[in-house]
This record gives sequence, C-alpha cells and structure tokens, in this order.
Amino acid sequence: MKSNQFKIGKIESEREHFRQGDFVWLNFSPSEGLEMRGKHPAVIVSTDAYNQAGNYIIVCPITSHGSNAPIYFKLIDYRTVHGRVNCSQIHSFDQKRVIAKTGERMEASDFSYVHQLLNLALMMDY
Repeated sequence: MKSNQFKIGKIESEREHFRQGDFVWLNFSPSEGLEMRGKHPAVIVSTDAYNQAGNYIIVCPITSHGSNAPIYFKLIDYRTVHGRVNCSQIHSFDQKRVIAKTGERMEASDFSYVHQLLNLALMMDY
C-alpha cells in the first residue's frame, strides 16, 4: 500500500465532490422542537469552492410538510426528489454525513429562486 492511503479520511482521489445544486440524502436527526428530523433529501447551497476547500456542505432540506410561508420553493418535474425546499432551515454538515447523492441537480433557474429566498433570510442589516 502507498503511504498516503493511511491518512485519516479519504485521499483526494477518493473524495466525493459535491457541487452547488446537487441533491443529496442526509439524516437531520437528532433535532429539537420543530427542526427537521429523520432522513430527507436536501439541496447543496454552498459554493463549489467552499465544498472543495473543506469538509462541510451547507444545505437546505426538502420537505413535503410545513406552512404556507413564502420561505419554501416547490420542486416541479424532478425525477429523484419531490416536495419543497425549506429555505428557513439552513444546515451545515460534514460531508461524511451524506447518505447518498441522487444523481440529479437543481435547474439553474430554480436555484436562482432559492438563492433569492436565502438572500432575503440572511440579509445582514447590522
């Protein structure tokens, strides 16, 4: 075996590459109160540079529940995921917590709308 195969974690050639807009499955448990819980699909909202530079991804979960608040984006005509992107429950996860990639990515026009919802939620007035 090569010496670099003994390093903690995956060597660079084996490391999964996550891209902004990828749909992934994650386990959102444990949770508190009304936070998302259990296994759900999510969309990666962090930039490709952020995803590659570290070991974390930032995601918004996808749910079929929730209120009629204008913080959700309904997914239409996707093969592997169904429901609404919840832009109010932004999560950061270690990439090792990803259960699976769906093999599908969010359309650029849809991601643009999610981006706008995130900008509204995170607008810094300080």
